[in-house]
Amino acid sequence: MPLPKPWPSAGRPLAIANRQRHKSPAPTMARKFLKSWRYVPRDEVLEADLAARVGIHPLAAAALIWAGVRDPDQARAYMLGSLDTLPPASEFRGMTEAVELVLSATADGRPILVHGDYDADGICSAAVLIHALQRLGAKVIYYLPHRFRDGYGVSERAVRAAIANGINLILTSDCGISAHDEISLAKSRGCSVIVLDHHEPGPTLPEADVVVAPKVPDWSYECREMPASALALRFVQALTQMLGDAPVRAEDLVDLAAVGIIADVAPMTGENRVIARAGLDRLADTSWPGLRALLDVAALRPPVRAYDVAFRLAPRLNAVGRLSDANHALELLLSADEDEARRLALHLDGENRERQRIQEQIYDDAISMLGEQPDLLSLPAIVLSSPEWHAGVIGIVAAKLAEEFDRPVVLFGSPPNASPGDKPGELVGELRGSGRSVAAVDLMEAVRKCGEHLVEYGGHSKAVGLCIQSGRVDAFRDALSEALEATEPQTKKKDEPEAIKVKLEEVDETLVADLARLEPFGPGNPEPIFAVEQLQVVEVRAVGKDQKHLKLYLSDGQRTVEAIGFGMAGKAGKPREGNEPREGQKLDVCFVPAVDDYWGRPQVQLRLVGWRPSGK
Repeated sequence: MPLPKPWPSAGRPLAIANRQRHKSPAPTMARKFLKSWRYVPRDEVLEADLAARVGIHPLAAAALIWAGVRDPDQARAYMLGSLDTLPPASEFRGMTEAVELVLSATADGRPILVHGDYDADGICSAAVLIHALQRLGAKVIYYLPHRFRDGYGVSERAVRAAIANGINLILTSDCGISAHDEISLAKSRGCSVIVLDHHEPGPTLPEADVVVAPKVPDWSYECREMPASALALRFVQALTQMLGDAPVRAEDLVDLAAVGIIADVAPMTGENRVIARAGLDRLADTSWPGLRALLDVAALRPPVRAYDVAFRLAPRLNAVGRLSDANHALELLLSADEDEARRLALHLDGENRERQRIQEQIYDDAISMLGEQPDLLSLPAIVLSSPEWHAGVIGIVAAKLAEEFDRPVVLFGSPPNASPGDKPGELVGELRGSGRSVAAVDLMEAVRKCGEHLVEYGGHSKAVGLCIQSGRVDAFRDALSEALEATEPQTKKKDEPEAIKVKLEEVDETLVADLARLEPFGPGNPEPIFAVEQLQVVEVRAVGKDQKHLKLYLSDGQRTVEAIGFGMAGKAGKPREGNEPREGQKLDVCFVPAVDDYWGRPQVQLRLVGWRPSGK
């Protein structure tokens, strides 16, 4: 139904959420190339016992033991955990009160504003809430902020628009924990506010009616690292538990929640892992037209793995928020029409391709700048700027450069509505910046010492967002360098990667299938890697588009297997890191076992993580 008043022209319109629900293995998670690793101590007696009692491959049992799972009952729960095993959602502080407010508004016929965020977690969590509230018969309005017009967090424009249109209940998701002014404005006009947010709170909480936030300091809930999509699903569970016979089930929405959890790079432990696992299982046969269309344009087929979500689906959802309007992604996830979903999915795919093009151009520009100004590489941090760089994409490039040069990187670019100056390439006004750090450096602490050069900033030790006047970049670079040089680097030693040492004859299709039962992998629950020593290189080839992938044929004298290193070949097929394998050479290889059925004949394949010459 139409809104009673138009929304402010300076902002984006809120969209009426009146739609009803429509009745292979991927490469391993991206890892840095390993030149060295250490072996996991093995207990083959315990492995054999666990394998026999649970019914899995002995090396899958070794992987479970490495993950800290040693008991058969614990192993079964780890592999078969379902939503039914989660503790009652009512254990969340404030969850019962939040549900009661929503049910009251629904019963009275009062509209509810769901305010999400422009990244994949904010989009997916909003979709979960909107679908659930629609099923209850609630009148739902939704709003996603614009990255540049609104900025991060609860939008003052959205609050004022809600008040102007008689909305008196706002439900935030993936934002709100720091929105003191906006929530105070809403409260002063008689609007109730519920905050569902997983971000770190400040010294005081906003004056919302209810705050459901796992990171509130005096709340001892076990799963504190829970993204907004998981919180939203737990809210739906609380609704169903309170109502008993509810027209909505968390199981119907778990695939949407899983996409948000994985996209947010949340720890894949505890409740997050249970929800993600259940969601990945359902994603393979999802009932949502939007997800089906997204899977189709991403050329994904079941089984859908965490890698697929992280590197194939999430970038498409995030791209529109980076470049244009995140509402297109939310509309996709809400769509009940197959044709509309296909059109929106293709739009997201096109935006992602454009994001990739922009990202590559910014990266090439940055490398050229460093080549032209090599003195910049003598500084403890890299700080670069260009009015040509899209501020919605620079964070991805900063992360790539920080890893490549092993130091903090801050890049400044221009928002789409920036004003050009009188000279070519000159920009008037403010630049938006993104910074990424490395393990040994607290970038946020260093940036705080440079605050006089910035309009605003925020973030944490490893990632910061900044705003600066265009003429202050050089002064900021000098100040940041001085701050970092005066800072004692964190001396935490990087853990050497671990691998499970095996024989080539032990790696078979059964192992691959049983390792799949241990998924999803991610932060806090890394994918196990294996290693075989003394394999002879039979053949070396560069394959794929632009010859970027390295294919090896390796033999232990009894058996020859194919090994693939995605992205490990550079120009002329030479590996980007490590010495080039040579035919006849003996290697120790580190890998994740997989099955390749590209030609219709399944065969075991080693997906390379690293290698080193044998005997070294």
